[in-house]
Amino acid sequence: MIMGDIGAVLGFFFGGVLAFGAGILYYWLNKAIVVGIVEFSGLVSALAFKRSLIEGIELSSEMGKEFAENAEWHLANTLNK
Repeated sequence: MIMGDIGAVLGFFFGGVLAFGAGILYYWLNKAIVVGIVEFSGLVSALAFKRSLIEGIELSSEMGKEFAENAEWHLANTLNK
């Protein structure tokens, strides 16, 4: 009966380790970057990007400025429809 108890404990331990590893993997793969935009009118908007879309791209202030201008243009056109 002792061997059955040891097997149950080991199964529980390895199952917990596997579940913890799966949780960490799920968290790491589902990261997203959220860009928040607050307009002068007080309108708050958020754009979420999956990690794979921007991974490996070097971001600079010029690229940020260009992104902000494009996002502002798209938001203005969406709201004016």
